[in-house]
Amino acid sequence: MSIRISRVIMTVLLSWLLFAATGVQAQTPIKSQPAAKPVRWKICEVQVKTIVCQFFKTTMGKDCDTTKSDIVVTAKPAKDGYTLLALECGSLKADEKMLHDTMLQGAWELLAQPLTKDGKEKYCHSMMK
Repeated sequence: MSIRISRVIMTVLLSWLLFAATGVQAQTPIKSQPAAKPVRWKICEVQVKTIVCQFFKTTMGKDCDTTKSDIVVTAKPAKDGYTLLALECGSLKADEKMLHDTMLQGAWELLAQPLTKDGKEKYCHSMMK
């Protein structure tokens, strides 16, 4: 009988220790990375503007007039460059889903990586505040 009581006490103690250990872990705050703040830049290189205008013409059937409107890229920092969130030219706007679903991979990579790994510009652009 004393062996049986010892086992019960041991089981209760182990259960309590496991519960206490998980309770401490649950109360420990999880440190998450802050969300990367989106950045914006204007494209000033003619060939890249032409690619973007062609994208709008083929996906929306509308021309973008770069003489009246700037082309603005909104993106969030990613491992290799940026993840595109939006592309705008005047009243024309493509969101992240549209860009991901319809933009050619080469154009996506060009826009998403305005700088080389050593910090040189791949195409002319100016960052916005």
